[in-house]
Amino acid sequence: MGVPCTVCSLPLAGAINELLRGGRSARAIAADFGVGYDALTRHSRNHVVKRAAPVPESVDDPLDELVVALRVRALAGNPSDTREYRLALAAQADVRHAAPPSRDLASEPEWIRIRTMMLAALDPFPEARIAIATALSAAGLD
Repeated sequence: MGVPCTVCSLPLAGAINELLRGGRSARAIAADFGVGYDALTRHSRNHVVKRAAPVPESVDDPLDELVVALRVRALAGNPSDTREYRLALAAQADVRHAAPPSRDLASEPEWIRIRTMMLAALDPFPEARIAIATALSAAGLD
């Protein structure tokens, strides 16, 4: 049989657990309660259930959903879960900071239709039609 947890045997174990759940640093708690840092981290890892992060109501992106699920597991303190969480966060950052896909407006069917309608509407005004056609051509939208 193993050695009993020294933190669990303290009369203020409940208060210590709440501080750990609240995110207070283990070093500060150890100093405040006169408990060894190693004993406190061992207690936190083995006996304190962390509060799970609230899960968003609806997640549109599966990567966001994965990050939320891995965050809950990483908070439990398992190093492999923490590594997976960090990798998922890095992937999420890469996706969010990637350059948006570029579109060639000149080849879009909607633009071609609008351009044709504009130039047709300017038929009675040849000077304006030439000016707009020249401007569109200079912008590469012809």
